[in-house]
Amino acid sequence: MEPVKPKTDVKKEDAPVDPKAERAEEVEKRAEAKVTAFKEKAASKKEISDDASTRLESAKKEANETFDDIKADKKTAEKVEKEVKKASEGWEKNTEKSKPEEGAKPLDKPDTEAVKREQAKERSATIAKMSGAVDKMTSAEAVKSKKAEEEFSAASEYKGKLELEKARADTELAKEEKDAKAAKTKLPSNTPGEEWVANMPEHHLDGYAQKSSKK
Repeated sequence: MEPVKPKTDVKKEDAPVDPKAERAEEVEKRAEAKVTAFKEKAASKKEISDDASTRLESAKKEANETFDDIKADKKTAEKVEKEVKKASEGWEKNTEKSKPEEGAKPLDKPDTEAVKREQAKERSATIAKMSGAVDKMTSAEAVKSKKAEEEFSAASEYKGKLELEKARADTELAKEEKDAKAAKTKLPSNTPGEEWVANMPEHHLDGYAQKSSKK
């Protein structure tokens, strides 16, 4: 015998509709339609704020790279300074020990002053680099802070407007539901008077009953 194949065309029963959830969805839909401009403004401000955050991170990265370069340059400068100092000391020792031959040109002494001048120039350039990196980072931080405030303000405005429109939509729906219910129980204008009285709530007839009993 062939195995029985499960039926695949069996339709699943639709989930029961929750009136409260349906009404809440309608309220949200109506409110959203009224605050589209505020929603778009909030989204735009968020995008600008995110871009400012990216720029700040880029400025921080660039500053750190600059500082790393400066550290590396400082190590190199210290190494060069040690080598010049060592060469200068070696020159002095060599000149003391050896007597120059007649007519021979004396060895040139390492120019330590030139090295110092070069180092001073490098320090100035380093300070300028550090200052530029810090200024750029500070500026990016200020822009980020300002854009974050604008984003928060726009988001708060949107949320406030949305909640207000939700309250209004809820009131409108309640009125529509009340009017629809009243329309179902209301008799047409061409209905005979007897039917009107028969369909009238009992408390509306209490006054007439009291008047007739007094007679």
